[in-house]
Parts: sequence; C-alpha cells; structure tokens
Amino acid sequence: MPDLRSLFSVDHLLPTSGGGILAAFMMLAFVRGIAKQMLGMVCLILGFIAGYIVFKNAPPYLTNWFGTVPPNAVIISSIIGGGIVHHIARRLLANVVQPGAGAPSSQGMRFQSAGLSIIPASVLIWVLAMGVRWTGAMSQMKFIDEGIRADKTSLLQDSPLFARLQHSLTTGWMGNLLNRTDPVSSTEASALCSLLLIQRDADSWQRLHHDPQARAILQHPAVQRLMRDKDWSKPASFQSYAELITLPDLATALKDPALVAQLQKINIEQTARQAIGAVPAE
Repeated sequence: MPDLRSLFSVDHLLPTSGGGILAAFMMLAFVRGIAKQMLGMVCLILGFIAGYIVFKNAPPYLTNWFGTVPPNAVIISSIIGGGIVHHIARRLLANVVQPGAGAPSSQGMRFQSAGLSIIPASVLIWVLAMGVRWTGAMSQMKFIDEGIRADKTSLLQDSPLFARLQHSLTTGWMGNLLNRTDPVSSTEASALCSLLLIQRDADSWQRLHHDPQARAILQHPAVQRLMRDKDWSKPASFQSYAELITLPDLATALKDPALVAQLQKINIEQTARQAIGAVPAE
C-alpha cells in the first residue's frame, strides 16, 4: 500500500493541493454548471491583476511610510487589494449569471461542465502557486540577508518553509510551466538578489568571488549595471525585498537567457554557506 503521508510532504504538498482543487471544481461544475465557475475565474483573474499591481507598486510607498517593511506585509497588502477587487467584481457580475442559469440539464452536459471546469481550476492553482513562489522568493532573500548581516550560523539551518515550497515549484513539468509564466521571474530574481545581498559582509563577498558559478553571474554586464544602480541600494538598505525583485533594471537583466540559465543552476543556499566559510567550496 502506498505511503499517503508522502503526498503531504513539502515536495508534494502543492501538487496534492492542486489535485484537490481540481477535483473540487469538477464536482461543483458537475452539480451547478460551468457558467458560475467561469464567472468565478473572471473575478479571480481581476483580483490577481489587482494584487500584482499592489505587489509591484506598493513597496516604495510602504517603505516611505513605515521604514523597514517585512516581506509578508507586501504579500498581505497584495492579498487585501486583490481580495477587494475580487469581491467587488463578483458583486457587480453576480447578475450576469442568474440563480439556476447554466445548470446542467442532462447527464452529458454535467460531464461536459466537469471537463470545462479544468480551466477555472487551473487559473486558481496558478494564482496560488504564484503567491507561494513570490512569498518563498522573499523568504529566501530575508533568510540570506539576515544570515549575512546578523547571525551567520543561521545559514546552516534549514531554509524557511515557503522558501522550500517555492523550490518545489521550480522543478519538473509544473515548475517549467510556472517558470515560463511567472510575471516577475521570482526564482531567478530572488537568486540574483540574494547573491548581491551578500556584499553586505566584505569577507563573505570576497569569498563569493571564488565560486566559479557565482563569479560568472556577478561579472555579467547586466548584473554589473544593476550593482551600480542607485535604485538597487535604497530598497536593499531598507530590506524591501518585494521592491528588489520587481526593479525594472532587474527585469531587463533577466531577459538574457544565458544569465537566466546560470541563475537556475546555482544553489543559492549552498553558495551562501560557502561565502561565510561554513562549508568548503566545491
């Protein structure tokens, strides 16, 4: 008998959750029809767009108002903004689908509705996956940054939960799909930002250049321009990780496929441990 507990491990938690969401949507569509499911998908997309706008534009304002802003505050602001738009859109569009409209009237239509429910379910799974990836990206950056600045021994511990969940969503066919559709390239952006944050400690920064993979990334012309950019220094000093991974110059740098490939290969946590001298360089 298979060990069902493995389905709920960190590596399989998101695919298992996605399968559960997909099954739930298919059951609802089988009973209620696809019309309401599609309406929910439209509202979800509008909510995601609003949340993304908040995620990308709120960090500078939050920093100016409150100083150092925890990464979770940006995510929570995005969720609130997206949730408000989702709720308003659902109320405004509620009259589009009247009670009972679109309800399947035959067994064939029920199965057709269940099949079509894959579309809104997939949208919901994608939105949730993006939320986990972005939260994990900022969590990893905070883990590296605080370890370099304050307590280097903390880098020897396991990375935060969301950082591990984010890593599980970068591999396999699902990871490849999410990598291609991530609006901020969060995996590569967090890896590059984490590398650059190591310069807070001079000794660690010097050791970092002994690593061939890290050195090749840091010597890339686009990365050199980013390091000289004043727009980088301010959010870095205020630990505004969401602002860092959405910098326009960072997005420009990540348009280079060669740089993206290098960032996808590097193990940032292992590299950070080598930079502090905790483990020997490979």
